[in-house]
Amino acid sequence: MNATVIKWLNILGWSSAFIGVLVVLGFTNAKQSKTPITDIKILINRVHNNYFILEDDVLGILNNLGYKADSNRMLESIDIQEIETFLKDNPFVKNADVYTTINGELRVDVQQRKPLIRIFNMKGESFYLDESGVIMPLSFSYTARVVVANGNIDTDYYSLYRLSKNQKWSIDKFTEGLLNSMNKIENLRSEEIDSIRSFKQYVGLYELAKFIAADKFWNAQISQIYVNNSGDFELIPRVGNHQIILGEVEKLDKKFAKLKLFYKDGLNKTGWNEYSKINLKYKNQVVCIKI
Repeated sequence: MNATVIKWLNILGWSSAFIGVLVVLGFTNAKQSKTPITDIKILINRVHNNYFILEDDVLGILNNLGYKADSNRMLESIDIQEIETFLKDNPFVKNADVYTTINGELRVDVQQRKPLIRIFNMKGESFYLDESGVIMPLSFSYTARVVVANGNIDTDYYSLYRLSKNQKWSIDKFTEGLLNSMNKIENLRSEEIDSIRSFKQYVGLYELAKFIAADKFWNAQISQIYVNNSGDFELIPRVGNHQIILGEVEKLDKKFAKLKLFYKDGLNKTGWNEYSKINLKYKNQVVCIKI
C-alpha cells in the first residue's frame, strides 16, 4: 500500500470520526432542547463573606422572568443572555454566568461585588464603592465591615451612579480624564470646576481606601477616613487616641512608611496615647502635637 493511499485512508477515517461526533452532538442538543427545567441550582461566590445578594433574590429574578423548576418550560426556551443581563443589572452583582445541563438543570453562578469603602457625604447619603471604584447602594439586610469615610465630602450618589453605569467606565480612565481637565481648569465654568474637584475627592477616597485594604496592618489599624474643612484627608486609627493628618492623597507609600516607622521607634517607646495629632503632610518629617 503506497503512501498516497494511506494518506487518503487517514483523511477518510478522521472525516468519519468528525462527522460521527457532529451527529452525536446533534442528537444530544436535540434531546436537551426538548428537556424541561428539572431543577435550578444557584451558586453565589462568598469568598469575601459578603451577603449582599441571597439565593432567594436570584430565584425572585428567575421567577419574574418565568423560569421555574418543574414548570414544563423547555431548556430551548431559556434566554441565557436575558437572565445574565437582569442579574448584572443588580447593583450587588459583579458578574453572572448562566448555563444548562443535559439533565435539565438551570445553573446560575453569581459573583458579588466586594465593597472597599463606605462613604457618608454632606447630603446625608451613604453608599459603598467596590474594589473597582463602582458605586454600590446600602443593603437592608447586610452591612459590610469596611473603612468608613465622612466629613466634608460633597461627591453625591447620583453623579457617581451615572458615571458607573457607563459601560466604558474604569477608575483608571476616569483619573486620566480628570487630570486632563485639571490641566485646563482655567477654561472651565465654575460649576464644571466644582464637579471636577468633587470627583477628584472621590478618586482620592477610592485610592486611599484601596491602599489601606491592600496592607494587612493598615487594614486592621485604620477604621475611618475624615475629610476636614481644608480638604485634607485625616485618618482615625483603632489603636491610640491620635489623629493622623495625611493631607492630599499622594505618595501614599512614603507617607505610610513614615508613619509605620514612627509607630515602631516613637509610639512604642513613649506610649500610644502620648500624642493627639500626627501630621504626615511635610516631606521627610513627622510633626506631632502632644495631648
